[in-house]
Order: sequence, then structure tokens, then C-alpha cells
Amino acid sequence: MNLFLSKVYAQVDGVASPTIPFTPPGSITPTTAGPTTAVVGPSISLTSEETTLEVGMTSKIQVVIDTQLQPISQYSIQLLFSPEYLRIVDFDDSTDSIEIDFRDTFFDETINEVSQQQGIITLSAENPAGSSSITNRVIAEIEVEALKAGFAEVSIGRESTNLLTPGSEDILQTINTVEFVIGGDGQTEPTTVVPTTSNNPNVTILPSSEIPLPSRTPDTAITDNLRAPAALILGVFLISMGSYFIKLRNTDAIKKN
Repeated sequence: MNLFLSKVYAQVDGVASPTIPFTPPGSITPTTAGPTTAVVGPSISLTSEETTLEVGMTSKIQVVIDTQLQPISQYSIQLLFSPEYLRIVDFDDSTDSIEIDFRDTFFDETINEVSQQQGIITLSAENPAGSSSITNRVIAEIEVEALKAGFAEVSIGRESTNLLTPGSEDILQTINTVEFVIGGDGQTEPTTVVPTTSNNPNVTILPSSEIPLPSRTPDTAITDNLRAPAALILGVFLISMGSYFIKLRNTDAIKKN
């Protein structure tokens, strides 16, 4: 009996757990997570827990390498970012150059440079012992600060990134990109309508209800807008014509008598 129990214990881990979870009556059974996309071949990936930022906030990006058990002797990584939206926080401010946090204890860094103006991070390292494989190891960490509202990303420049074997063969197959959504200073406040004023300080703009009515009626007669001499001549002409018609009427009256 003891021999049988010892064989059973040898087939399980140090901490045994039931293979079928117990669900109490009336409780909700946990849903099974959907299928995940498997990483194909050796990879260099970027991960960040915080991708939604406000202007002035910072976030950390981890650089992870997995060689899928294949040994490499050195690696080089080029990261591209948007310098108008993101700023790389200098890990070591005691130096003149900007650097990121290199964490790989099995490889020695040979290049650790950041060009904030061009938006380029260059990192490379080699193995002093010859070669070794890397399995999901965080080899570096980058701290970024949000500068401007909008969309930004940190990507891997494939042409300048590689995982080299001792025979100088690049085995890198999979890379990814981290995207950030930044808010804060891109919100536009409602515009206020400002009344239009004239450049002439002597001119006052009145409301439509206070506009004065015209002082005279519109021009309709022939004599409207005639100057004084013309009006005087016309008046003499009309008086003369009146006197002529009066004399003519008196002459007709005398003849009839």
C-alpha cells in the first residue's frame, strides 16, 4: 500500500490542485479566455502597462527578448519614437548623453544612445562568454514622458535590429509596436463671440431698435435735389405763366361783354 501511494505522489507537483474546479450551486462558471496569438520564432517585443496618458505623465516600456532556445552571441535593437509627442527620460543623468535602463546581466552593452531630436534609440550588446539563449528576458526598460496630446508610438526599426548567432546569422522573426493615446492639452475651449467694433472711435454702433428714421421723405418730384438758382428760375417762369393766363382770361371776358 505504501509503495502504491509513493508512485502516485511522484506523478504530481509539490503542490497538488484539483483538475476539475468546484462550482457552488447558483454561482457563475468563469469563462475561458479566448485563443492567444502565439509568437512565431525568436522575437523582440515591447510591452507597457500604461498606454493611455495625459500630458506630463510618464510610462515605462519593457524590451523583451526570446530566442526560442536558440543561442545568440550578440543583438542590436533600434527603436523609433515620435519626438514631438514623447520624450525619453534619461536613466543616468550623470553623463552628457541620454541613456535607457539596460538590465541584461548575461550580455554586456556596447551601445546605449538616445537621439531625442531624431526620435531614435540604439541599443546593442554581446555575450562575453560566447553565446547563450534568452527566454522571455527583460533586457532593457525605457521611460517616456508625454509631451503633446495626440497619438504616438514606439516601434522597432527592423533593418537595424537583429539577433545574431555565433555564425553571424540573424534569427529574429517577430517584432511589435507600442501605441500611446495622449490627452491633456489638445482640448479646445469654446470660443467666445466678440462684438465687432469700428476702427473709428467717433462711430457708435446702435442696435436696430434705436436707428433714427430719415428726416425727409424720399425724392419723388422733378424739383427735388435742384440747386437754388435752378429753383429760382423755375419759380419766375411759373409766375410769368400764371400772369399770362390771368391776362388772357380777362381779355376773353372783355370781348364777350
